[in-house]
Amino acid sequence: MQPTFRLRHLLALILLVPLGLLYGQGNLGGLSGTVVDSSGAAVPGARVTMKSRATNQVTTAESSESGFTLRGLQPGAYDLEVEKTGFKKVVRQDLAILTATQSDIVITLDVGSTTDAVTVSSSTIALQTSSPEVSTVLQRQTLLDLPIQIGSGASTTAASGRRQPETFIFLTPGVVGTQWGKSINGSPEFGQEILIDGISAQLASNPGFLAQTSPPYESIEEFKVQNTLFPAEYGRGFGVINYTMRSGSNAFHGGLFEFLRNDKLDARPFFNRTRPIVRFNEYGGNFGGPVIIPKLYNGKDKTFFNFNYSGLRNSPPLPGNLVSMPTAEFLRGDFSRHVDSAGALLPIFDPATTTADGTRTPFPGNVIPTNRLSRVARNTTPLLPGPDLPSYFNNFLARNANPVNDDIWSVKADHLLSSAQRLSFVVWRSTNIQYVNSVLGRNNGPLGPWFTADTRGSNYRANYDATLTPTLLFHSGYGYTKSNPTRQLDSRRGNETIQLPGIPADSPGFPTFTINNTYGGLEIGNSAQQPNDPSANISHAWVKGGRRGPADEVRQLRRYAERRPERLVCLQQPFDLVADGPAVQPAWQWLGQLPVG
Repeated sequence: MQPTFRLRHLLALILLVPLGLLYGQGNLGGLSGTVVDSSGAAVPGARVTMKSRATNQVTTAESSESGFTLRGLQPGAYDLEVEKTGFKKVVRQDLAILTATQSDIVITLDVGSTTDAVTVSSSTIALQTSSPEVSTVLQRQTLLDLPIQIGSGASTTAASGRRQPETFIFLTPGVVGTQWGKSINGSPEFGQEILIDGISAQLASNPGFLAQTSPPYESIEEFKVQNTLFPAEYGRGFGVINYTMRSGSNAFHGGLFEFLRNDKLDARPFFNRTRPIVRFNEYGGNFGGPVIIPKLYNGKDKTFFNFNYSGLRNSPPLPGNLVSMPTAEFLRGDFSRHVDSAGALLPIFDPATTTADGTRTPFPGNVIPTNRLSRVARNTTPLLPGPDLPSYFNNFLARNANPVNDDIWSVKADHLLSSAQRLSFVVWRSTNIQYVNSVLGRNNGPLGPWFTADTRGSNYRANYDATLTPTLLFHSGYGYTKSNPTRQLDSRRGNETIQLPGIPADSPGFPTFTINNTYGGLEIGNSAQQPNDPSANISHAWVKGGRRGPADEVRQLRRYAERRPERLVCLQQPFDLVADGPAVQPAWQWLGQLPVG
């Protein structure tokens, strides 16, 4: 049974969760501070106003002897105003409210008229002192300005090679590894929590891994890596990676981009005879702003959207390395020209002539008779291509380049029900198709293609936040994260041709052979690369309590096993060129990893 998304689940969660006194969590930020006069004495009764520069949403509080607190603020830029009769108004412009961060500030009021204002333009807020959390926030401008790796290395570890916001987590202290397997503060791999817009994006199959179904790069506003000592509501992993997706604003904004690599634009490498073929193209765009339907609806200051699309077409060059492919003579059992560097013949001994003291007699002419070759070898060797170069070793150019087609889009919608209530919804869908080949390549017989990775991700997030008092909030969230199988079942029946004994002829794919020899190994076949299972994460989150109330969350992690008759076993038995005898050296040795019924 496959997971499905039901709109009624979302509506029921938002409308039917019991209302209570709740404290916001997830990716929302806040601001705490004290208001003092020039002597340092507290100034109670001052009016504190925070106004979003993107949406004009206003949040207010009143200072007391102990200060003021504003919570549940959407990450972004704000203007802060503090005023009280008998003092000059203080205006702090372009303050940054960061993801999952309760920042602290001190406001000093000078005696004077409220019609006078002291204005400071700064995006910097003092260090967070209300929590012992160790964390790092990377804001949007940093993500756009820093160079990013694409198309190789960690960017393509079990992913497509498109730009990934996760690339930059390794710039933060304590984070090492790759996108596939990372460690925060020395923690085990696959042990991190991932939050997107405050809702978990974990999958049962590979927790902590995001790259296959991550949102478009431009759709991320910022993210925070929470290394340690973070609040209990985040405590489902050895470190938390907390993403905030970009929302629309009162101003329309958009852009187009194109990242192109093509060998026609490259110079020939100095030691190469030709230019390696490179076809890498990542393209897309984004557009956002207020929802405006002429003559019907004006969503300025109320309803906003943000759309992103990214496409990738990558046909990478051949890796350029050489592997050893048996020659046509070797495949026939003819080793008459198998000599060492001095020209001396390297004899192939007949295992049937083994005596009690272990000595054996070479095959006449160093040729193994055809009737002595095993049936498995006779069935398999015709499927191998011939060498590219006239030598015994390093004679075949590896062709295991893996083309990729990747498309992903996202839409985020925000609606301000009032100055104290906000509803947001985001959806992103991804389709990532990779053609994974062995060193033989896709066009060199049936043993070349390994598998087609057709990964389709579906992700939904919905959040409702209401400010009941400056320190008491209501938060309800729903999240759905799904990843389909990353490998498609190979419907070919390879063992009908190879006929390994004891293996059903209708087993899917081709048996995997690892050929070990003096000149290096060679792996062919794909039975070890059959489908894995899809998985899904359905999260319902809300928080109740007072200033630091505990988080309540219902989370369903599911891994949906496909009904398949086969299973994998590993045969720890070599299959030799010579039948019914002990291993012959340096003949080719075969080890199969086979699906069986």
